[in-house]
Amino acid sequence: MIPTINHIKTLTYVIYRIYCTINNKSYIGKTTRTFQKRYSLKKWWNNIQNNPLKSTIKIYGHNSIKLEFLEWNLKTQENLNAREIFYSKSFDSLAPNGFNLKKCGQFNNGSKKTYTLRNPKDELITFTGLNKFCEENKWDFHCVHKLFHGKILYYKGWSLPTTPIEKIRIALERGNARNVTSFILKNPTDQLVFFTNAKKFARIYNFSYSQILSLINGHINIYKGWIKAETKREDLIPIYHSNIFLYNKNGEKIHITNEEKFCKDNNLSKRLFRRLVNKEIYEYKGLINPEGNKNGKIRFKKKYFLINPYNEIVSIINLKEFTARIGINYETFVLLANGKIKQYKNWKFHSFQFIN
Repeated sequence: MIPTINHIKTLTYVIYRIYCTINNKSYIGKTTRTFQKRYSLKKWWNNIQNNPLKSTIKIYGHNSIKLEFLEWNLKTQENLNAREIFYSKSFDSLAPNGFNLKKCGQFNNGSKKTYTLRNPKDELITFTGLNKFCEENKWDFHCVHKLFHGKILYYKGWSLPTTPIEKIRIALERGNARNVTSFILKNPTDQLVFFTNAKKFARIYNFSYSQILSLINGHINIYKGWIKAETKREDLIPIYHSNIFLYNKNGEKIHITNEEKFCKDNNLSKRLFRRLVNKEIYEYKGLINPEGNKNGKIRFKKKYFLINPYNEIVSIINLKEFTARIGINYETFVLLANGKIKQYKNWKFHSFQFIN
């Protein structure tokens, strides 16, 4: 007998098969609950946690995935495990021939796992058995699952103990529980500024987006007086007026007090000079940092020479900015600039060279 949709809602201790009609691979699963509580019947494929299955859906679409109920009402966990092993062998569902990543027929010890949540009264509640807890409180299991996996910040006023109260406050003001990465920076007057969209933040303050990302990711310590929230301003060394000691090839000690002026006078790249000072490389243009990494490699920038539609040679350094200005596809233009393709929209490859 093939169960109907209404019948499926009441079936427990179920063995089911999810398979792809294109590559004929199968996934054999079991649940002591109803399938509806395990996956939800409406767009159930969105609740699949198996990575190979998720990849298959992305490639072939959800219409290529079919669901089949093999057995139900098996009454005991032992019967459930035994029949799962049987069907796993019958359909050869173990990877790489199928979607199952682990051997079937293993007991699920998930009910012994302990969980901790913070309730709306700011009290920590610890419990075991996530499914049972959701049923008792009439919660949506999939929403709670998203909460524990960090996809949402709160659910019905409950949140994870590790989630900062400030992030929840911002989410409540935004009216969306979705976990959006938020950033905190300290402005030149040492006031904390919260934001979630780095690109919009850079546009509002007329900042360089790439420099803001570098500041957020810790690649630089300060940008136009702005610093990370946890950084103490007194611990910062000024970037361009620092007290630097390096050596030349003759072993003579060189004292540098103005980094910007020194780089300009000696025609040095500030980016590579900063890498030398930060001990990322050992030598740069005759200057030596004895504590530097001797295996560190100098990454040079590229200068590209291309032939435009009017048969003129054009030199370009920043491809992203150039393509945005003339309104053509960046990824394809990079292939052209590196000689991977010969022509794109009447532009032709000529050559490129490395620069500091």
